[in-house]
Amino acid sequence: ITITNYDYEDFLKTHHQNINKDTMIYLDPPYLEVGSDNLYKGHKDFNHDVLFEWLDKLKGSCNILISYNDSDKIREMYSGWIIEEYDLQYSINTKRKGKELLVKNYV
Repeated sequence: ITITNYDYEDFLKTHHQNINKDTMIYLDPPYLEVGSDNLYKGHKDFNHDVLFEWLDKLKGSCNILISYNDSDKIREMYSGWIIEEYDLQYSINTKRKGKELLVKNYV
C-alpha cells in the first residue's frame, strides 16, 4: 500500500505506467460549487473537467473511488460510472447535514 498526498496530475504523470488492475486510486477533490462557508473556497480554480479526463482514461485499467459533493454537473459528468449517494453531518458542532457522492468504476 502506498499513500500519497500528491497533486493528482503530478501523481498520474509520474506513476501512470505503474497503474494496473491491482491499483486502487482514491481521490477527494475540492467541491465543485464553491460556497462562502465550505472548506475549499481557496480552490475555486480547480479544473474538474481535466480530472475527469484523466480518470476516464484510467477507468478500465484500475479501481477508482472519488468522493464528491452532490452536484448535477458531477452526476452528468460521471454518468457512465457507479454513483452512490450518502448523507453526512459536516461538523460535530453543527446540525448541518448534506449529501455527498461516492463515484466509482467498480462494483
